[in-house]
Amino acid sequence: MKRVTVEEAFDYLNNPKPDTHAIFVEKWLYEELAKHPDVEDLRINGVSDSLYYNDIHISIGDHNEIARRIEEVNDTRLDGIINTEKITRVEVIDENGRSYVKRDIDGLEVHLQDGGRTLKLFISKHGK
Repeated sequence: MKRVTVEEAFDYLNNPKPDTHAIFVEKWLYEELAKHPDVEDLRINGVSDSLYYNDIHISIGDHNEIARRIEEVNDTRLDGIINTEKITRVEVIDENGRSYVKRDIDGLEVHLQDGGRTLKLFISKHGK
């Protein structure tokens, strides 16, 4: 899992998954987040793990939960963004022309995975 930047952490914290009330981050990121003026620092003399941002409790953990959640966001379905309802044919074009053609499809899901490095198409055909 890649190390997130402070900016990526704030991007996530500004648009968290629904029902996110608490999140664990590595100590280095916790300390960086604590410096931000919009982060409510409820630590007493630097002790305990009570940071709050946008009603999200931020704690120190062994792993960076924000990094995992950013990857989850990046590994997303695109068929909610791309209207796939009318699509009846899928073609893959490479340097040799059409390398894959599937006609008469009635269902298509489009996913980005592996941090945006893999595009997967899940195709269903009439009657199957």
